[in-house]
Amino acid sequence: MGKKTVIIGGGPAGYVSALRAAQLGMDVVLIEQRDIGGTCLNRGCIPTKALLQSASVLRVFQNAADFGLVAEDPYLDYSRVNQRKEQIITKLRTGIGGLLKASGVRVVVGSASFVSDREIKVKAKDGSEILFSADSFIIATGSSPIRPPIPGIEEDRVMTSDEVFSLEDVPEKLLIIGGGVIGVEMATIYASFGAEVVIVEMIDRLLPTFDRDISEEVCRQLKRMGVELHLSCKVERFVWQNGRYTAIVEDKAGKQIVIPAEKTLMSIGRKANVKNLGLENAGVKYDRVIPVDDHMRTNISHIYAAGDVNGGIQLAHVASHEGILAAENAVGLDVSDDFRCVPSCVYTFPEIASTGMTEQEAVQKGIQIKIGRFPFSANSKAVIENDAHGFVKVIADASDDRLLGVHIIGPHATALICEAVLAIEKNMSLSDLTKTIHAHPTVGEAVQEAALSANHLAIHTLN
Repeated sequence: MGKKTVIIGGGPAGYVSALRAAQLGMDVVLIEQRDIGGTCLNRGCIPTKALLQSASVLRVFQNAADFGLVAEDPYLDYSRVNQRKEQIITKLRTGIGGLLKASGVRVVVGSASFVSDREIKVKAKDGSEILFSADSFIIATGSSPIRPPIPGIEEDRVMTSDEVFSLEDVPEKLLIIGGGVIGVEMATIYASFGAEVVIVEMIDRLLPTFDRDISEEVCRQLKRMGVELHLSCKVERFVWQNGRYTAIVEDKAGKQIVIPAEKTLMSIGRKANVKNLGLENAGVKYDRVIPVDDHMRTNISHIYAAGDVNGGIQLAHVASHEGILAAENAVGLDVSDDFRCVPSCVYTFPEIASTGMTEQEAVQKGIQIKIGRFPFSANSKAVIENDAHGFVKVIADASDDRLLGVHIIGPHATALICEAVLAIEKNMSLSDLTKTIHAHPTVGEAVQEAALSANHLAIHTLN
C-alpha cells in the first residue's frame, strides 16, 4: 500500500477525494461524524431536488388539460412525498458506501481533531478514542446554516435548511428569510404544494450573485406562483402577536411590515465548520475559513482543505472538484485550477443556470461587450413541453466575439449550461457555438439562437 491519507468529512469533497486517493493507490481513512454524503446528500441538494420533482409532477397533473388529458382531482400526499425523498437519500448513500468499501477506503464514524500536524484523534459516539497518523490530511468538514441573533427568535419556530426536511406537513404559511438559492428553491417547492409563501430579502433583488436579468425574471415567475416578495427589507424581531408567532419586518423607508407565519425558514447563508478540529495543534492557519492555495494546500504543506470549509464557492460540484485536486496533490502530483468557469444552478420553475461573467461584472471590468438573447417562447420544444417561460442570454467580448458568460432561465436550464461551461472553458467564440449543429426540436437550439442574436443573426426571432 502507498502513502496514507486521512480525510475528515464524508460530504461531496470528502468522499470524492477518498475515492480518487484510493484510485491513486493511497491507504485511505475517511472520518465522518454523521452520514456519508454530507449536507448535499442528506440535508441539501438531493432532498431539495426530490421534493422539487414531486412538485413538478404535481404541476403536470394540474395542467394535464393543456395536453388534452384528463387527470381528475390530483392531490398531494405529503407523507408519501417525504417517504420517496428518504428512499432516494438512502439509496444514494448506500451506493456511495458501497463504492468506498469496494475501493478499500476505511470509513470511521466519529468526530476528529488534530493532536499534531501528523496525528488526529477520533472520538466515537460511545466515547472511545482512536489515534490515526498519516502522510497527509484532507479537511472536508463543509459548512452549517447561519442562524443570526434576531431578537425573539425561537429555535423550534425558526428552521434552517437542516430542519426543513423534517416537516411532516405542508405549512399553511411559510416565511422565508433570504432570497438566495435555498430561499427561492424552497419557495418554489412549498408554493407548488399549496402553502402561502413570503420571502424577505435585505437587498433589492433575489439571487444577487446572478445576472440582474435573471433576478428580475425569477421575481416575475415566483409572483406568478403567488409568492409574496419583500425586497430591500430586513427582519427586526420576532414577537407573539394576537396568539401568533410574527415577524416584524422593516423596509428601506423605515416602514414596518407585520408578517405572521406558521413556520419560518432562515436561509441567509452558511458558515465553514472550523470549530473543534484542533487546527491550532496542527499549526493550520484559519479564521472563519481555512485559506488554501490553488492546489488546495493549507499553510501546512501536507494538510489540505476542500469544499465549503476553505471559503471558496459553496457548491457541491466545486467541492468534489476541489476534493479531487487535494487527493491528487496529496499523492505527489502537481495539479491546480483557477475555477474561471463554474456552473451555478437553481432548481426553480423554470430552472436557472449560469456560468462565466454576468453583464454587470463585464461592465465593471471595462470590457466592451455584445449581448444576445433568445426567448423560450420562440423555441418549438419548449412550446411543445408547455414550458416556454424565460430566455437564454449570451455575453461576448465585442473585440473578438469570445464567449464570456451564458445565463439561462427556462426549461432544462441546468442541463443546457454544460455546453456553455465547455465553450467558455475552451475560449470558444460566438461563431464556434453558432456553427455547431444543434438537433431539432430541442431546447438546446435556444443557446445557438442566443449566440446568433448577439450578431443580429437569430433565425426564429426578430433581431
